[in-house]
Amino acid sequence: MTDSLLEDMLLLAKEGRVVQMTHLGKLKQVTKKARPGRNPKTQEECIIPARKRLCFSFVPKLNTKETDE
Repeated sequence: MTDSLLEDMLLLAKEGRVVQMTHLGKLKQVTKKARPGRNPKTQEECIIPARKRLCFSFVPKLNTKETDE
């Protein structure tokens, strides 16, 4: 059951929809721009193509570290 739920969430996010999980965060697709890069082995410069990535952002409450002393 959990696997099918996660698969459905990933499919929705890949379609470009934002998947909101209350009290946890958001799963969404972001587009990365093309950028210059370098082959570390040959030092040859090249262009890294644009691509789409899935990004998860936590709710602000979970992003901060709380220290109880």
